[in-house]
Amino acid sequence: MVDPNQALFSADDGTFISVPEKEKLLNNHKANDVASLQITLENDDLKQKSEVWNDKEQWQWMISLFIGTTLLYAQRTALPVCAVSVSSEFGWDKAQTGLVLSCFFWGYTLTQVVGGYTSDKVGGDQVISAAMLVTGIITLITPEAAYYFDDKSSTMLLLILLRFFMGVTQAFHYPGMTSLMYKRAQPEDRSRVIGIVYSSGYAGTVLSGSLGSVLLEVFDWHVVFHMFGLAALAWAVYVRTYMLKKSSVIILNQNGTSREKKRSFRSSSEPIQWKKLIKHKAFWAMLTGHFCLNYALGILLFWLPTFFTENFPGEKAWIFNVLPWLAAVPFSMGSGVIADKLIAYGYSVGLTRKFIHSISCLSMIVSLMVVGFSKSFKLCVFLMMIAVSGQSFSNGGLVNNPNDIAPKHSGFVFGIMNTFGAITSFLGVYIAGFILHHTNSWALVFTSSAGVVFIGFVSFVLFGTGKRII
Repeated sequence: MVDPNQALFSADDGTFISVPEKEKLLNNHKANDVASLQITLENDDLKQKSEVWNDKEQWQWMISLFIGTTLLYAQRTALPVCAVSVSSEFGWDKAQTGLVLSCFFWGYTLTQVVGGYTSDKVGGDQVISAAMLVTGIITLITPEAAYYFDDKSSTMLLLILLRFFMGVTQAFHYPGMTSLMYKRAQPEDRSRVIGIVYSSGYAGTVLSGSLGSVLLEVFDWHVVFHMFGLAALAWAVYVRTYMLKKSSVIILNQNGTSREKKRSFRSSSEPIQWKKLIKHKAFWAMLTGHFCLNYALGILLFWLPTFFTENFPGEKAWIFNVLPWLAAVPFSMGSGVIADKLIAYGYSVGLTRKFIHSISCLSMIVSLMVVGFSKSFKLCVFLMMIAVSGQSFSNGGLVNNPNDIAPKHSGFVFGIMNTFGAITSFLGVYIAGFILHHTNSWALVFTSSAGVVFIGFVSFVLFGTGKRII
């Protein structure tokens, strides 16, 4: 039986009221008067308040989303961790390796907007759990697919297709998850929740870099894919069979009896003001900032293992596969806490986002400018820790901006922003491979990426805003 004190309350027409309001109404109305009870929400703020997670739900979802995104990134980065072994086994050069690595983003760019729009309409929780089922299957079957053909070109084409469809599927996760947190996290904790959950991306890279490196050394690269694929499937089944069933409310029927109904958190039917959005310079500043940060992130995420393996072949793989991403976790969490504190202290949302974005970009620029010229393994690891941590610090700033400028359509706008980020991640990974193939210059790769980050820094600081546009 459902405990009425642990759920929201709804009249028979489906509108929601809070628990205190429910108790007051139940004390003032007899069961036979329920049919005439009409509950009207006075404004959108009251309705929004009724839809947020309570404290227990927020913690449960935050932990679940953290684990899910960790596994998502572990699957995504499994191939980069195994890139040296896989390319050696199948005879790929750097350009071919870069092609296989980057094709993930071909698919990743296609369905970001669809993922955000769908999540706003049907609920991000439904979208991300379904997407994880598919991406888990793709990860699980990748090692077997690699041996389906005997010739090199056919094998490469099949792996490119699998990476492409993994990108298509994983593109639903971040818009869906972000839409869910925008709408359900308590407003005063939203930046903190997003910062904590987004830090799981770096935790996933740590997981694939540490556990993946161990599995690669003890067994082979096939086991890495099998392990992360099975874990992803288990998470998806857990969310769909347990977490989705927890979101319910008490419905009063006209005869005075109660029943349980799943709570739905969909966006309003308010149309998107396209012209107003695309004409606003702050919208393009947000896209440019995210575009440039993700250019550098793609290079760091997919080429870092190769950089250290080639330049410091005698060093332990787990050090450079783990430490940069491990350092990024507290910086991502901390950026959200700092953002909420600054806003609570009275600083404007726009100033807060720009402050955090500035720290993020400047730390990346300095570290990337230096690392390509360093010959010290320890210094390179330290500089990469700064670069990755700097990128993660943006999670308290730019990542929250879609909800600032378009709270009614935050998932959809985030999907647009992340599409731009995915395009540059693909470009960064491919261009890095092209540069290395023709010049073999890591310094040129990192210096050029620092220049791209600088463009994003200037753009958002000058033209970004924390005010609502649509």
